[in-house]
Amino acid sequence: MTADLIKGGRLILFFSLLLGLTGCGTVPKIIFLKDPLSSEEHVRLGLSYEGQGQWDLALLEYEAALKKGGSPSVIYGYRGNVYFSKKDYPSAKDAYQKSLSENPQNGPVLNNLAFVYLVQKKNLKEAERLIRSAIEIDPSRKAYYLDTLGTVFLERDEPDLALSAYREAEAIAPGDLAFLRHLETRQKRVLDLMEKTPSGEGDSSLGEETDGF
Repeated sequence: MTADLIKGGRLILFFSLLLGLTGCGTVPKIIFLKDPLSSEEHVRLGLSYEGQGQWDLALLEYEAALKKGGSPSVIYGYRGNVYFSKKDYPSAKDAYQKSLSENPQNGPVLNNLAFVYLVQKKNLKEAERLIRSAIEIDPSRKAYYLDTLGTVFLERDEPDLALSAYREAEAIAPGDLAFLRHLETRQKRVLDLMEKTPSGEGDSSLGEETDGF
């Protein structure tokens, strides 16, 4: 919003100068206003726009944050989240990979890149590797990463491994009631699937989620 006001102010200034040309032989000096916001402020604006579902405005703020010297790893991670929300999975993958090229130790980004592969139903071995790396790097979020890993196993028609991952996640999950209910739902789906199709074949459609930063 602030960036839009700045742009609007620049246009008003420009047109005011044009109007001042009447009866004047001098060329006006155009003044370009300096962006007063810091990279952190642009990031906060981007997150606010994300929360409102205004994806394109969020991307503009993250781009401004990059230009102001913000952390590329963090900002590309946020951009990846926006693209994921827009279902632009190739752009999400590219953003997450750029984030990891700056900081390979970013657990949430490793997890979210794995989830891109899950949604696209490809590179599932690589998805598993990414999640295991995230668990090793960032054990404090292990329960959430195990949730993603369980879904990888489910997509690969390995319900026993999926159920094991969900149960381990539930055992170590923090006091997050919504997440615990989610894990219960996942386990029930796997048990129903195993009962109906002992071979493990069946519908393993995914919910679209990414871990926060």
